Amino acid sequence: MASSSSSNLQFRFHQIKPLEHLPKPAEAKAFLTRLANDSGIMHVMQKHGYSIGVLTELAPHEYPELLGLNTNKGQIISLRIRTNAYDGFRLYSDVRKVLVHELTHCVWGDHDDNFKKLNSQHNREVLEFERAQKAGTHSLSGITGDVYEPEASSGIDSGAIGAHSQVLGGGGRRLGGAEITSNALTREERRARILDATTKRLQLEEKDIEEMCGNAEAGGSSS
Repeated sequence: MASSSSSNLQFRFHQIKPLEHLPKPAEAKAFLTRLANDSGIMHVMQKHGYSIGVLTELAPHEYPELLGLNTNKGQIISLRIRTNAYDGFRLYSDVRKVLVHELTHCVWGDHDDNFKKLNSQHNREVLEFERAQKAGTHSLSGITGDVYEPEASSGIDSGAIGAHSQVLGGGGRRLGGAEITSNALTREERRARILDATTKRLQLEEKDIEEMCGNAEAGGSSS
């Protein structure tokens, strides 16, 4: 296992390249840089040894059917970060889910059970790492407390992944279609229901990502 300092240098995105012919390339570079420096993403990359040559973007008008593409198992990862109308950028949390998906293509080309298992693991590792950070520790062992609850998503472009929002009021909370009443449930029951609802929501989002992944169109050959 490489030392922490050497892995930080090796297992990362080595170049950030926005598309200069599109509007506001500086803002696009800032968006891509935020993804590259995301602590949860960096944690997954260093844990699994992912070294990505270039992180760049996809132009919506050039690839309207794609959200992401991994070329040659990490040589280039391309993400759609802009809205279809080029008047802004897609929701960061949605683009990050696509990035996790494309990182998984560094190992598995097809969207088979092996891919889905590793992709789910990566998503779980990102969420657990963030939760550990919020708790004031980077250790992922022995985490206690409530299950991670993603923030509600809104304002997503029509070309983005479908949003599954929380609905407050009426004595309960709706996550991915499952209503959770806080009064009659024990803490463990509440944790289990939140986890189940979160898992179902992530599965729906992952289905959307798969359908708009360039590696599926290439039959895994470009991953």
